[in-house]
Amino acid sequence: MSDIDDLLTNYGELVRASIDAKLSDTDNSFNNTVGIKLTKNKLLVWLNEPSTLILNVELKNKLEQIISSVLYPAFVVKHKPGLTLIPRLEQPPESARALAFELHFGVYDRLKVNGLDDINVYYNGQKLAIALMRDYYWIPSMSPHMAVQSITRGGKTTFLRYLAVNCSGYAKLAVKNGAVNDGANPLVVIDPKLDADLRLTALKLNSVYICPDFAKSDSSFIDSVCQQLKGIVDLMQKRAIQKKKQSDIKSMSLS
Repeated sequence: MSDIDDLLTNYGELVRASIDAKLSDTDNSFNNTVGIKLTKNKLLVWLNEPSTLILNVELKNKLEQIISSVLYPAFVVKHKPGLTLIPRLEQPPESARALAFELHFGVYDRLKVNGLDDINVYYNGQKLAIALMRDYYWIPSMSPHMAVQSITRGGKTTFLRYLAVNCSGYAKLAVKNGAVNDGANPLVVIDPKLDADLRLTALKLNSVYICPDFAKSDSSFIDSVCQQLKGIVDLMQKRAIQKKKQSDIKSMSLS
């Protein structure tokens, strides 16, 4: 056997034992309820029959917590919202009996950025993507929301500045690849902290920059935010109407 075969065998047994230990309800038949298959890029977890378990988000989240800790650092589990269900062979989707977890083999390689003006947007012929690591990409059209979390002075604002530059580049490249430019500003920055570096980046990108103005009333900042959000909602409704008239139209992305 090759090294990768040995690795898959060993980690497969470890995942098997960990799932049994964490989810077992003292029923000796539990080991026959769940089956697994580990490959280099995917882990399948299926339910044998009869089974009292249900393939739902709650079970998926429990399994993801288990396998994420067990497989790291040999594998990284790619988190996806919802369920990726695998149906039985030659059966309709509602007969699904397996959950699929996408894996990345090994730990992601860090992306070296020479400066915050670096644009790392790629087009693979189907989807535009923004590089976050050397082999990890964010595809806004598939996952349009992102939350950034870190300790104080952990680099959140620096990352947001990098992201702002790349979101702006992403919108321009989308237009170049056929998206309709309806005049909307592709980037809006709402900055309650009044960060000087973030403000500089936002203004450099000709984006809409909203921050508190202490020369005005306490509610002026909230009013500005609400007004901007209303403008975005109005634009979304306008685009929805256009989409009904022309179903294949692609609009410029907003960030």
